[in-house]
Amino acid sequence: MLVVAPSAGQSFLMGQESKSSHELIKALQRYLDETGETERAVASRIGIDRHTLHRWLSDEQSPPKEGKLALAAFFLRRAGYL
Repeated sequence: MLVVAPSAGQSFLMGQESKSSHELIKALQRYLDETGETERAVASRIGIDRHTLHRWLSDEQSPPKEGKLALAAFFLRRAGYL
């Protein structure tokens, strides 16, 4: 798997797929909705604070920083959501 941390406005490359930060946040929300896991549990598995994940999902924060977005992308890829 290839994960490239983009600069602002670019997308993450994952193998042959290209995902924007907006698409990754939508995938995180879908994962939460479909699995019933809590934000706290998912945030812990990603390696971020629960409040950070909540802000991402509620659009209260600018797009995630590159490194944290890469962690989220890795988590979603392993879970089969990317």
